Amino acid sequence: MVIIPAIDLLDGRVVRLKRGERAASTIYRGTPEGFARKFARAGARFIHVVDLEGAFEGKPVHLSEIRRILAASGIPCEVGGGIRTERAIRAYLGAGANRVVLGTRAADEPAWAGRMCRKFPGRIAVGVDLKGGRLATKGWVEASGPGADAAIRAADRLGARVLIATDVSRDGMLSGPNLPLLRRALRILKTPLVASGGVSSLADIRLLSRLPLEGAIVGRAIYEGAVDLAAAIRAAGVGFPRG
Repeated sequence: MVIIPAIDLLDGRVVRLKRGERAASTIYRGTPEGFARKFARAGARFIHVVDLEGAFEGKPVHLSEIRRILAASGIPCEVGGGIRTERAIRAYLGAGANRVVLGTRAADEPAWAGRMCRKFPGRIAVGVDLKGGRLATKGWVEASGPGADAAIRAADRLGARVLIATDVSRDGMLSGPNLPLLRRALRILKTPLVASGGVSSLADIRLLSRLPLEGAIVGRAIYEGAVDLAAAIRAAGVGFPRG
């Protein structure tokens, strides 16, 4: 299982939100590209970058900051947040992103998302973000989509490289991953799955590593010292994201 550290951007700074709420943000000292270099030095093989402002506004906002992250990291990165057009996909892939993450538009227009998966094979991830048991979109502001199982099945049909499953209620809360949700998703899915949200300790990493996951995204636990990234990578075992 691959440990994927997260860099979330808001107003040009690295932050972590609690439950995706903009008002509940913690700002971390340091530049986005500085964190990318730090993660690479610790042994990370992949980085998850989110343009939070882009997710809220529905269009990329932090393209220049993300370009610097991609240039500085020296390792593959995926980018998400506000990517709702083919032009935005091309901009990030052209800037050096290994893959992009589609969320809101994939939920609203699955036919379009399926076309993007075919047009950019191996370069598209789809986020399945669940809040109160329903699919959440538009920066997790709206949670009026289908239930978890229906959302997972719909995303599985798109042909994405991976799906990223997030329990919004646990994101940034250091409350542990939603193992029942992940186990249910794994029973349904043919697409490789990456877990996101709630990791708080090496014990959580070890629990996740027992599941047939491709990877786990870790954010606040790394920034606040609850999890040492190098130790987490060792605890997760050997793994590398394909493509």
